[in-house]
This record gives sequence, structure tokens and C-alpha cells, in this order.
Amino acid sequence: MPNANSNELARLPMAGSDFSWTFFATDDRLGHSLQRSNLESPLIQSVDLKPELEENGPASPVFQHLHEEHLPQGLALMGVGQWGKIHFSGVFMETSPGRIHCDIAARVRTAEPVALASTYTVARTSSDIVSADGSEILLNLNEPGQILRIVADKGSQLVMAQAGRSALRIQILPRVPEPRETYPSATSSRTIPWSYTIELVNSAKFV
Repeated sequence: MPNANSNELARLPMAGSDFSWTFFATDDRLGHSLQRSNLESPLIQSVDLKPELEENGPASPVFQHLHEEHLPQGLALMGVGQWGKIHFSGVFMETSPGRIHCDIAARVRTAEPVALASTYTVARTSSDIVSADGSEILLNLNEPGQILRIVADKGSQLVMAQAGRSALRIQILPRVPEPRETYPSATSSRTIPWSYTIELVNSAKFV
């Protein structure tokens, strides 16, 4: 994974660690990553596809604009962007020390089915997996006693796969629509939300 520091636009430090949630500029949108201050490569980085591969939807929410908001709970990074007939918005904030909550919404203005997800490459391997299911994955870090925890909130789901020999590919997806749900007409719209948390925790909590 490339080093995004040179294009960094905003940083959300994670209390109690030297990791930060960062946004950086790419060719046509903003990427985001979980980066340690003294490492060149990020631990987690969002994945984007080449435009010609984005037939049914982007691999990750498309953000083109970002601003900081100082909320009563703390600093939040808020992104918005457009991909075709889909408008994305996202809020990223530290809700407790070492815990980043990511709240995504896609407003879809097309009757066609779309593929939506937050896709990340994680610089860990299958040997680092402590446990994994459709809602949570725990990964060992190099630091003794520290675990990376990724949780898909209720109404979202988590999918994991290998991404070569030295990384994992993780996706957080919106829930699958019920069979009785129908797509709106082309002139109407629907909002599809999904959310998740990325957290650094002490492994003693899971003994």
C-alpha cells in the first residue's frame, strides 16, 4: 500500500496511541487510512477501483470534499461526494479513546441495483486473525497485547478475503434488502446507510 502522507488533508488522532485516521487526496477522490506516525505504510487503507471497473458501483464511498466539525462529542471529519447518480456522505469520529466510528449514507437516484461497500486493505495476514465472523474481526498487531477490532454495526455486514500474501481485504456492506422490498422508480430516490467501528483494544478483554 502506498504512503499517503504527502497528500494528507486531515488527521483524526486516536487517543492513547500513535495512530491517526487520515484523509488524503487521490486522482479524483479522497482516500482514507489508519496510519501510525512512524510507519510509511498504513495499517488500513480504503480501496478504489479504476473508473472502467466501476460498473455497478465504487468499491468505497466516493468523497470529493471534506471538512472538520467540532461537535460536543469531539472532532469529526465529514466527507461528501458524488458518483454517477449516487451522493455519498460520511462522518468519522472518535467516540471513545482508540475507537473510530464510521457512519456512511448513499442517496441513490436510480432504479437499478447498485453495489455499495466500504472496502479496505489491511496490512495483516490470515495468521493474525484472532476471530472473525459476519459482524466482527479481531486481528493481532505487532505490539504485544494489542488487537485491531473491526465491527460492522447492526444493519451492516462484514466480509473478509485474502489480498495477496501480505494483506487482507475487508468490506463492510449495507444489509441485503428483503425480498419484499422493491427499487423505486428512476425519478425517485432511496438512502442506503451502513456503519462500523475500527478500534484498538487490549487483548486482555478477549481472554
